[in-house]
Amino acid sequence: MSKKVNLYQFLKSSGLFHNKKEILKIVSSGLIKIDNKVTTSLQFQFNPNKRIVCYGDKKINSTSKKYFVINKPGDYSCQRGDNYPDVVRLINIDKKEQNSLFSVGRLDIPTKGLLLITNDGFFSKNILEPKKNIPKTYHALLKNSFSKKDAQKLREGVVIEAGGKHHFTSPAIVKILKENLVEISITEAKNRQVRKMFAAVGNKVVDLMRVSIGDLKLKDLKISEKQWVELSEKDIKKKVFG
Repeated sequence: MSKKVNLYQFLKSSGLFHNKKEILKIVSSGLIKIDNKVTTSLQFQFNPNKRIVCYGDKKINSTSKKYFVINKPGDYSCQRGDNYPDVVRLINIDKKEQNSLFSVGRLDIPTKGLLLITNDGFFSKNILEPKKNIPKTYHALLKNSFSKKDAQKLREGVVIEAGGKHHFTSPAIVKILKENLVEISITEAKNRQVRKMFAAVGNKVVDLMRVSIGDLKLKDLKISEKQWVELSEKDIKKKVFG
């Protein structure tokens, strides 16, 4: 890690803590020191190559960067601490490394398919940055038939709710595969965006699967539901960013 990170990102990547709640408790209790000075702000930024971070009297080191692709099943959560199984726990690796991982761009619980899991915050941030224009492609099975007119509306953009505000979506790439099966590619990452876009044209998603991010395609990886594969930093960045 050569760039600046905030304290939360650093502690998360260490793999020593189970979740954000535990990190917040430890930091607010004054148990974390940077260069022997107590730091209680999770947003404090620093270069971890130039600073020494200690938990009590022990120095904290980050784990090595990890990059996984998993074929997420339904009924698994991308967020720890709710009432559904944590999708990260499907990746059977060392516990410390597993604790450092998080999902890149959460899929909601019913949504299946390609999910990136990493401990590299910069990688995650770049994927989610709309200006990068990285397409995320989904196959959506709809309750009702889908018309060419509906497709054109999504291509031009529709208004959805995002963060308590009205948001006009960026143009989407839309292909009608069957009467009620649609392939849609978007470059944004709003909460439940695909479901909201189809609702905006009077339809409802009954099954949703992400099939690709950039040029990283689920079909090329040949991993079944719940299965995962680890990729090198070079390979995954080449596929995602081109």
